[in-house]
Amino acid sequence: MKNFLQASKEASCVASTLNSGLKNTILRKMADALESHVERIINQNRKDITYAIDNDLSSALVDRLLLDEKRIVAMANSLREIAALKEPVGRILEAGVWIVVWRFKRSVCLSV
Repeated sequence: MKNFLQASKEASCVASTLNSGLKNTILRKMADALESHVERIINQNRKDITYAIDNDLSSALVDRLLLDEKRIVAMANSLREIAALKEPVGRILEAGVWIVVWRFKRSVCLSV
């Protein structure tokens, strides 16, 4: 798991340097891959569900872990929606001018 997490971190660094067109292409291909491998994903997920039940995970957690065709298609559609968004990197989200007026008082305390 540690190797997987390290590889993910390295991949995120590479992904951050890609142009938006390539990132969107990758997201759309990921969506297509999810939909073209639905049965394989569901079959592998059954193993995860069995392990979760055998290890007494709560029914709520098992439900969150469960993948069916509807959920996989929803994941694919979400990836396509992300690909359709405007590229946030390098975009100016808000601009304006702030005028700040500082007022202060100065006092001196004398003690005897």
